[in-house]
Amino acid sequence: MPARNEELRIAPCLSVALADPAVAEVIVVDDESTDATARVAAGLGAKVVKGEPLPLAGWASNGRCGRAWPRRAAR
Repeated sequence: MPARNEELRIAPCLSVALADPAVAEVIVVDDESTDATARVAAGLGAKVVKGEPLPLAGWASNGRCGRAWPRRAAR
């Protein structure tokens, strides 16, 4: 579950996910939060990993992201 500065909103979401008997583990990727998002998530029982900055500015718009999607057929 990606999260950035969600200290005030992450608890209800995680509580539901963690209470589901079909869910073995919840992993929160803390996207450089400046609040207590990671602490709250860990306190509720989620595994928290630290996200890393994107490799390049504008990476999604320079064609790399679009390569994962199939092209539409010409009309």
